[in-house]
Amino acid sequence: MKLPKITVITVVYNAVSTIEETILSVVNQNYPNIEYIVIDGASTDGTKEIIQKYEKKIDVWKSEPDTGVYDAMNKAILLSTGDWINFMNAGDRYVNTEVLSDVFLKNEIKSEIVYGNSILERSDFEQIRIPSSQDLSKLCRYPTFRHGAMFTKTEVHKKNLFKLDQAYKVCADYDFFYKLYVQGTSMQYVNVDVLYFEEVGLSDNRIKNAINNKMLVLSYTDTLGLRIWHTLNILRVVLVAVAKKILHLFTAIVYYFYNHFVTHIPIYGIRYIY
Repeated sequence: MKLPKITVITVVYNAVSTIEETILSVVNQNYPNIEYIVIDGASTDGTKEIIQKYEKKIDVWKSEPDTGVYDAMNKAILLSTGDWINFMNAGDRYVNTEVLSDVFLKNEIKSEIVYGNSILERSDFEQIRIPSSQDLSKLCRYPTFRHGAMFTKTEVHKKNLFKLDQAYKVCADYDFFYKLYVQGTSMQYVNVDVLYFEEVGLSDNRIKNAINNKMLVLSYTDTLGLRIWHTLNILRVVLVAVAKKILHLFTAIVYYFYNHFVTHIPIYGIRYIY
């Protein structure tokens, strides 16, 4: 039986410190039918030289200016010749060398979109496994799986390129799979840990994310219930952010007071007070 060809796409711009690890996680996959495409946005920090180091293991790579990450992704989608597309962008990497084999050789794929789990790598090197939700109805509230843990039929992706509007600058991937969900595109969960992803990324601002999510979801399914839920969610995110800032400020004040006053009080003075 002919194995489906998996097109893995890496888009990158000035990521010299992470691009090699991403590339190695792709070229070391033991799945035998992979097409690898790398799109670099004309990096100037040495990223291009690292890509050239592995160019014999990359099927297609380009280094040229683009208008952003989703523009680069669209270029790669149009170049792809595989049956499925997966994005493994700079800074992310596959969990192990068997990810693609685990997804496509150990599961009966019946859908146009397949998605697995992801693992968050925090700045303190702690790793947190994040199982993707099998309840797709939650997509109307927030993304329930990482874009990098998602495999899409190439024919579906070529008909549904990422929006390049400025309003979707950091959420065009969510727009992509939520639109397909609303249209009834079949989606299938597989219990495979697909990728490690970094804590800090393009869409790591929680307040902006909450606002963008509301705009995006209501553009497809504008109901009173969803308006209320997203409005309350934005309020919750703002309050959490404010509370964290107050806590940081309070901690700084206590630290300052301790170092400038308490440490200068003679021990006999403390005894006298008490």
